[in-house]
Amino acid sequence: MIALFNTATLADPASDLTVIAKFISQRHIDHPSLTVIPTDSLTGLQAFLAMLDPYSSYLNPQEFARENHAVDIRQPGIGALVTRNSEDGWILVPFLDGPAYRAGIHDPVKLIRVETWDASTSDLATLATLVKTRSRVRIEALDLITTQPVRATVRMKPFQVPPVEIIEIEGQPILRLHVFAENYTVSLLRQALKQLASADKPLVIDLRYATGGDLLEALDSISLILPRQAPIATTVTSDQVTVTFKSRNDQRVAPGPVYLLIGPNTVSAAEVFTRALHYYGYAVLVGQSSFGKCLTQQLVELPAKDGLKLTVGRILDPAGQYCAGRGIAPDVSHNGNIHDTAALLRLIEVHNQTHRLVCRAELYRTQLALEQGITQLGWNQDGGKYQPISLITPAGNWRLCLGPSLAIPAALSLQKTLAKRLDARMLLFPLFPALPPIDLVGVQRSPASAGLKAELPAPVVAPKAPYSSTPQPMPPPKPDTFRDKP
Repeated sequence: MIALFNTATLADPASDLTVIAKFISQRHIDHPSLTVIPTDSLTGLQAFLAMLDPYSSYLNPQEFARENHAVDIRQPGIGALVTRNSEDGWILVPFLDGPAYRAGIHDPVKLIRVETWDASTSDLATLATLVKTRSRVRIEALDLITTQPVRATVRMKPFQVPPVEIIEIEGQPILRLHVFAENYTVSLLRQALKQLASADKPLVIDLRYATGGDLLEALDSISLILPRQAPIATTVTSDQVTVTFKSRNDQRVAPGPVYLLIGPNTVSAAEVFTRALHYYGYAVLVGQSSFGKCLTQQLVELPAKDGLKLTVGRILDPAGQYCAGRGIAPDVSHNGNIHDTAALLRLIEVHNQTHRLVCRAELYRTQLALEQGITQLGWNQDGGKYQPISLITPAGNWRLCLGPSLAIPAALSLQKTLAKRLDARMLLFPLFPALPPIDLVGVQRSPASAGLKAELPAPVVAPKAPYSSTPQPMPPPKPDTFRDKP
């Protein structure tokens, strides 16, 4: 999220500054002229890169090696993701059953001190170096909800890095997505979505601490929810080469829609994932605005095994809009503590009750048959807050639904999207305030009374699938991805 560098980085560079300047001029998306790139000191060069954009920087050999390695399946450490935002500072997010979790840190906390590392004055590179030299570390932190002190001694142990894991809060399973790790996230996400898709709970994906990762992995992940061949993002390189990506064929495992928890630490590839699902009405966004990063970076290895992290491309959303500096606004805003997961789940519960549509699988061939169906079901009685809504399909048949008196256009669009999946007598679907344009033949209020005597009938749902929060072994690389294509 932020280009950080410590005092070691500001020593003499391993490669010649003139060579470094040439790589910057050739590779950076803005192609700065060699005449304006400082070559007298590394401090001046770093300042120039920071002026170009917040994400480009020079990396010494140790930093480059750390940035250039893939996510290890098992590695020693504290078993947590560390991220940062301007309001909370450094945040530690423990992985389930990792060393930090076993030491008693079960929820995200605000870091204060790790041994001699002071969160107010130190950077992440220094913390990483410190952790590698210890067999155990003492952590001082604050609970992000209660602000109570949290202290733990964490023993360094090998642990499995989980890009995706399932947690449970107050009986609601939540799919927490930490990072889009090359060749791993899609497989784990597919497995988790299959596990939760048939449960009788809203499908919730937590992206509040997803700070990005591999762009192609994020694009492949979208295909697990979005229908095939839907444009999801466009990249524009430094050479003005434009590539539009579409959701892939035969990858979809969850029909959507889903609730996405987002916040200021939802960044980069996580925002690409969010924007695509939201644009097509397959996601309701809950929480606070995301960070607003729509640039891609590339690691460039230099002759002395040091390197550059350079911004080399821009990402456009499905509407062709460039979003740098503009975070994604949620549909359901939470002005309180963004880390209070229980409060966000209560917002989802309210939204799910007030933005929903119940439709019968049976089609009516005439309006008279429709009216008779309303009477037979008792849906023509006054006194309720839900009302009959009749949808006319492109084939000219009528479908009978119940819904609240708001967002009828959204209900229509969603009904069309989900029509082929009405395979039970009753199905329950959330509604959304912003969806693609409607092209059904028409919509009418039911000629019967607009009220209902009782609440919506209970939906018929598939049996609840068991789910587990136990980390699963990393599966083999997935087939048929953007990475496999020329």
